[in-house]
Amino acid sequence: MWDQAILEFNEALRLDPTSITALVEKGNALAELKEWTQALSNYDAALALAPNLAEAWFDKGLVLAHLNQLTSSLEAFDKTIELDPTIDDAFYSKSVVLTGLGRTVEALSALNEALRLNPRHPTALLNRSVLLRKLGREDAAFSDLQLAASIAPKHPLILGNLANMLAERGQFTDALLLHKKAAALAPNEVNVLFNMAKTLYLMGRSEEAYNAIMSAISLEPSDAAFSELRRLIIENQLKNLVETGFALWSGKRPLGSKNPVKISPGPPVSDYVIQDRG
Repeated sequence: MWDQAILEFNEALRLDPTSITALVEKGNALAELKEWTQALSNYDAALALAPNLAEAWFDKGLVLAHLNQLTSSLEAFDKTIELDPTIDDAFYSKSVVLTGLGRTVEALSALNEALRLNPRHPTALLNRSVLLRKLGREDAAFSDLQLAASIAPKHPLILGNLANMLAERGQFTDALLLHKKAAALAPNEVNVLFNMAKTLYLMGRSEEAYNAIMSAISLEPSDAAFSELRRLIIENQLKNLVETGFALWSGKRPLGSKNPVKISPGPPVSDYVIQDRG
């Protein structure tokens, strides 16, 4: 699809090498293919012909962000805003870059402006909630997430973040419902699986928590946070077995137990037992 579009734009540029529309649209098609450097060249060519074209500055800023040229990306978004201060996504994208640069307060200010222009911008609300939490403004963050979820009820990251806040407030049942909805929408999104595993762990539902965290680990095997949660879940499972008399740390059948449970169903559990003994 995008390859065909590029061929068509090439033909348009053969007929008219100064076609600003063709240059910008070809840049957009190249960006869709993640051909960032070529896309940037097309935007620069368009801007050489029309230096006050806000659309081209905005698109250039997006590509520079993908190239991790954050300072240059920020300059492009500032130029976009200077030329057309009504583009809410310019403020939103500026906030993303500022967050990447660690400039939290400025990022929050840019998000506020994006939301002034478009109060129902769901990802702006999501990102603002994250920044508000960093600044300790929990209630405001929670309100943003609630509004974002009402606007975009099928956005897995919004649902997941709202579920996290509900779990932190002890509203585990509501949190789990949202986690499950997010996981159904994005079954391979590792953070959705990780957060659901955390909530299940806090609810004491260790087997379900273990299944969720193992699904996350299968997608991101080297993530240290995932491995640590897995360890905590296994530890909790073992302690519950011992405390209820269904197992011993040695793995032997507890005296008088009619229905003993093995505590070494796999290497993870065995590893933990060995570490605990040590």
